Amino acid sequence: MPGLIFHGDRDRIVPAALGRELASVWGRDVGGNDAKARFVLAEGYGHNDLPLWGDGPFGGDLRAFLERLGLGSGAADEGVVAPEGGSPR
Repeated sequence: MPGLIFHGDRDRIVPAALGRELASVWGRDVGGNDAKARFVLAEGYGHNDLPLWGDGPFGGDLRAFLERLGLGSGAADEGVVAPEGGSPR
């Protein structure tokens, strides 16, 4: 199963190095190219504040991943709501 790992560079709970390590071993026992994970370092974000809604800064990454899984172009926006007032930045 392919993976997509977002990790904030300001995460004080789980170091970004552990997110990178998880991505590097993802699917190691499964084999095949589709078992790999992509690691995205989210600069300026911590542990629980990643903006993952469709029109946020990581929406394109999320959309591409969902399309790769065959979930269609609108899947990234379904059920994911931006905080009131839009982007937290």
